[in-house]
Amino acid sequence: MINRLKYLLTFLYGISIITFSASAWSAPWSALNAEQQKSLISLKEKWPSMEEKQQTTIIKGLTRWNNMNKEERRNARIRFKEWKDLPSTQKQTIRKRYHKFRQLAPKAQQNIIKKRNWFKGLPVKQQQVLKDQWKKLPEHKRREFLQRRHTDKQTIRQKRIQQQRAQQHRIRH
Repeated sequence: MINRLKYLLTFLYGISIITFSASAWSAPWSALNAEQQKSLISLKEKWPSMEEKQQTTIIKGLTRWNNMNKEERRNARIRFKEWKDLPSTQKQTIRKRYHKFRQLAPKAQQNIIKKRNWFKGLPVKQQQVLKDQWKKLPEHKRREFLQRRHTDKQTIRQKRIQQQRAQQHRIRH
């Protein structure tokens, strides 16, 4: 139990470092309820010097953790271990991609999530075949494909707008 708590605290502290904020204000330790203080006891000394956003992230993470079932906690531990084992360059790339994702419109984010869920729903062998096929494509072909897909979306969007305008024009006349 103590090892799990230490692991959780390390996990939460790691998350809070990722979301470091420039804010100078922080909440006092006494603002935490007894259960939170008990769970975060190893951070008691560091707490006053932490940024508000970092503290908030830790509290949110603790709340999420407390609401997880055993399977979800096991998966979180696995993901955190995988994250810790990544080289810093790969972590930086992931952070940049996540930042770009968060800047997308909600509909675009939903589309990406749908595609990822579709892919994860495929049998593992089929996922691997698709990954291998993608990796075998030369870089210029990958860029071409992504650009064409983007252009196709723009073309479809433009056609839809033209159709809507034509329909509005017909309605008016």
